Amino acid sequence: MLAVGGGLALLPPVVDVEFDRTNGTWTLQRRNLFGHNKQEYRLRDITDVFLEINPDSDGESTYRLVIQLASGETVPLRHYYSSGYRGKQQVVEGLRQFLQLPPTSDSSDP
Repeated sequence: MLAVGGGLALLPPVVDVEFDRTNGTWTLQRRNLFGHNKQEYRLRDITDVFLEINPDSDGESTYRLVIQLASGETVPLRHYYSSGYRGKQQVVEGLRQFLQLPPTSDSSDP
């Protein structure tokens, strides 16, 4: 029973992100077995949305979506990196369009 509980504790948190143009806010909420953390930001503070790349020793890369704020703070939507460049890049482009940021220069596989 403890092994199962210990294994569950290793599950990544559930992440909910809500962008609300009417209120001019976006909310990032992370939930796991131990509780939740909710942060609210202003849409106007977003200066960039991009993929952060983490190359591994085999020459393969993993990615995570990051939001850059005017303060210089970067907010990764997930704490971990994972594969799947194309799908993540499509999310980046969709968010950039919603936020009226210019498209990235390259949306093909790196």
